[in-house]
Amino acid sequence: MAAVHALLIAEDAGFADFAIGTLSDSRRLHVAGRKWAVLMHPTSVYLARHASPYPKIILPGNLLLTLVLVIWVVRAVTSRDRLKEANASLEEAQARYWRPAPPVTW
Repeated sequence: MAAVHALLIAEDAGFADFAIGTLSDSRRLHVAGRKWAVLMHPTSVYLARHASPYPKIILPGNLLLTLVLVIWVVRAVTSRDRLKEANASLEEAQARYWRPAPPVTW
C-alpha cells in the first residue's frame, strides 16, 4: 500500500478547490502546452502509523528542564556574587580591626 497519494490534474479542473492538509505538497508542471498540478498528501494509514504522543510529552518536559536549569544557573551566579561581596567585606573588616596578639610569655 502506498504511503502517499499523488493526484495529477489539469489546473483548469479546479486546482484551487483541492484542500491541502498537513504534510502535503504540490508542484506545477508545464507539459505539452498545458499546465498541470501534482498534489501529494499522506494516506490515513501512514498518518495513523506515524502518529506519536512523544512530541507532546517531550516538548513540555524539555521546556520544564530548561526552566529548571536557567533558575539553577541564575541562583548559582547570584550566590557566587554574594559570597564575593561577603568575602570582600570580611577582608575589609579584618584589615580595619585585626591586631596581632601580644606574644605569650611563660
